[in-house]
Order: sequence, then structure tokens, then C-alpha cells
Amino acid sequence: MTLLFWTAVFGTLYSYFIYPIALKFLAKTPDAERLRADNSIATPNRASFIITAHNEGAKIAKKIENTLALDQNGLELEIIVASDCSTDDTDDIVKSYQDRGVTLVRADQHLGKEYAQLCAIKAANHDVLIFSDTATELKGDVLHKLMAYFANENVGAISSEDRFITADGKVAGEGAYVKYEMWLRGKESSYRGLVGLSGSFFAARKEICSDWDIHSPSDFNTALNAAKAGKRAISCHDVEGYYPNLKDESKEYQR
Repeated sequence: MTLLFWTAVFGTLYSYFIYPIALKFLAKTPDAERLRADNSIATPNRASFIITAHNEGAKIAKKIENTLALDQNGLELEIIVASDCSTDDTDDIVKSYQDRGVTLVRADQHLGKEYAQLCAIKAANHDVLIFSDTATELKGDVLHKLMAYFANENVGAISSEDRFITADGKVAGEGAYVKYEMWLRGKESSYRGLVGLSGSFFAARKEICSDWDIHSPSDFNTALNAAKAGKRAISCHDVEGYYPNLKDESKEYQR
């Protein structure tokens, strides 16, 4: 029991203190300060935007409208809604946007978010895949900022940075957990890459998504697959996803 106790103590200290301190002092990779490629290298301009939904009839129209309103100038973007066997009016709402270029991909089995994403990946036509949840709001030219990072051939996946919106529409101050998480992602990005992405808004090369595990979180598995392919998963400070702020701040403490 003594050994178990001290092992638990070390594990806690390692996660919250030793690991981040080690990251701070580890040498950066040669291209750590060059996450974007040279201007002479063409930036990819074709992407598949995948929205995952299960019974999101109350939110899906707003999410689609938000996506369609983004600056797509110079981009070839296909929008796919991956319905995880929704039983409400989600699918019908998505179909009403068909004439605006939105495609519905309905999973043939109710096996969760990752399986629905896999169905959409198989239907996607482009080499960059962007994943987003219905609660995530995006703004302006975020797609152009995101795609620019893929001009660097060493980048396999990118993660957005989380921003929270209060009930009156303002950007909320970041809590301790979010500040820690964003700082940690920055350090991981400048070393060998992230061990986890922001699950509600991230992107990856399609080749990275060829080994898609429906039994593990896609934001974690995609980062691992990027490393396995010899590429980096990075956090991008100017690629932002906006989310409703938690009304109960104790929820952050629970996280």
C-alpha cells in the first residue's frame, strides 16, 4: 500500500508539475518557430468540413448558417453533417440545406461520435478534414488561418484554441484550467506535438485519419496518428473556437 500511495503521489505531481516543467526546458524542434511554411509553398485550398450531430435539431441550423457565413473566398469547401442516427428533425433540417452545398451523411449504426465521423471521412472528397461540433461558433477568416498551417508539410493536425462566450455575447476571461491547458498545448506544439486536440474544433490531413479508431476519442487518436505518421499536431493561437461559457464555475473545478 505504501508503494501504491507514493506511485499515486508521483503520478499526480508528474501530470501537473513535472511534465509541464520538463516541457518548458526541453529543446525545441528545428522548425518550432516556423509553424507556417514559406510563401513559396502553396497553401491547400480544398477541405471537407465535418459537423457531427446527434439529435441537434435545436442547434444544427444555426451551426450550418455559421459555417456558410465564414469567409470561403479562394477555398473549395464541402460541408458534411455526420448524423449519429438522429431521431429528431436534425436530418430533415440538414436536407433543407442541400441546395446550398450541405451534404447529410447518416451513420448506419448508432455507435457514437467517432463512428459517425468515420462515415463522414469515407464520404469526404478533400485531403484536409475539419471537424466541429454544433455548439462551436467560428468567425471571419478562421478557415484561411487554419489552412495556412497545412502549407507546412510537417504539420499533420491542428487544434483550435478555446474561447468562451458569456450570456451577453462577450468573450469571458479564461479560468485557471483553460489557461493551463492552452499554455501546455503551446509548449507541446513547440516541442514534438500535442497529445490531444480540442475535440470540438480541429483539423487533420485525410491521410492521418486513415487509421480511425471509433473506440477512442477522435481528438486524442488523431494526435497520436499524426505522430505515428512522422508529423506534428500543433495548437494554433489564431484559430479560435467560441463556446458558451459554463454557467456553473464549479464545473471547471470538476474538470
